[in-house]
Amino acid sequence: MRVNIRPFSFTTFCAGFGSFSSILLLIILLDEANFSLSEVGFVLTSYSGAILIFSPLWGYLSDRIGQRKIFLIGGYLLFAGASLLYLVANELHEIMMVRALQGIGFAAHPMLTALFTDHFGKEATKRFGSLSGAEAFGWGLGSLVAGFMADQMGIAMAIAWISILPLLSALTVLFKLPEAKMESKTTKSDDDVNPDAKFPKKLFWLYGTIYIRMSAAIALWSMMPIYLKTFVSSKTEIGAITAINMVIQPVFMLLLGKYSEQLGRLRLVIWGIIGTIITFWIYGIAATIFEMLVGQLFIALSWAGIVIGMNTYVMDTAPQGSRGKAFGYLQGSITLAMATGPTLGGTLSQQFINQGFSEFDSIRSMIFVVSVVMMFSLPFVIRLRMKDKKAQKEAISS
Repeated sequence: MRVNIRPFSFTTFCAGFGSFSSILLLIILLDEANFSLSEVGFVLTSYSGAILIFSPLWGYLSDRIGQRKIFLIGGYLLFAGASLLYLVANELHEIMMVRALQGIGFAAHPMLTALFTDHFGKEATKRFGSLSGAEAFGWGLGSLVAGFMADQMGIAMAIAWISILPLLSALTVLFKLPEAKMESKTTKSDDDVNPDAKFPKKLFWLYGTIYIRMSAAIALWSMMPIYLKTFVSSKTEIGAITAINMVIQPVFMLLLGKYSEQLGRLRLVIWGIIGTIITFWIYGIAATIFEMLVGQLFIALSWAGIVIGMNTYVMDTAPQGSRGKAFGYLQGSITLAMATGPTLGGTLSQQFINQGFSEFDSIRSMIFVVSVVMMFSLPFVIRLRMKDKKAQKEAISS
């Protein structure tokens, strides 16, 4: 039976829309409720911590029992159900618990990529651009729609209504997506039975790369709305500028996904990191909104390269018996960066303010610092590429 990519794309679009909208609206909700910045950080960390713990766990269990859909359906339903609890959660500990529940649910989302790879096999790397592009478009559209809905019906009610999107993801998985095509136990080797025996340990070089890169990137993005106030005058304009990056990403992802094999998976990651560093310097020296928009174009291309490169590399490298675990760890490295990045950006910016810098100049200085931090991600991926080249030479010589 031929598997259609559209249900996969629709599933990840709805999930991306719901998750990004929830993050955006929750930060505004906490700000309007007069929670401190440190308390906002606690709430965000509760989500990241839950994903960090449960994403590898769901991946491992999905490999063990040979089922992906049950984790995806349960995860999306838990995320959607937890979203409704914001209507009654008022205290800090209540909001943290709700956000943690959302994190436990969304921790299953990487299983969609594993399921996608199970079915498309060698074609998955070529088709992955469509899948990742759909999610990026969901992020962008979500950022545009969320603010409008919050203005019309209130933030908590908007989050509740947006929970329909992950619910649609769950229904699509249940009725439209096939189950994982796992090998029968009678044909499995000992390594197939034991996912740990097949897990490629070299992937930890990639996870280290992504963690450092994302920590530096999220340090910037956590301060970007404040930084943009210098260039535009309204929240709507800030949201629109932020959305430009995400709306353009699908175009680049489709192109890079199609030619990722020719371009080289790890080469895409390397050039994506270099492009991000250049983009940060564009942000840092920008004096007009036009220059910031140029930066948004550069970051869209750079991040598209990293997303396609890292995911297709994991697809190629991780055997089916450890694929869920491999993508769980990949999500975990990103999530750990989501917990580190805001602290890094906020602490650095505050230090510059304490030295007498203006708010704008302090954030600008922080941008230059984290661009240097991001350079430390390159040795990890370069080392991984060297290991692969050495392995290829040894295979040819033997």
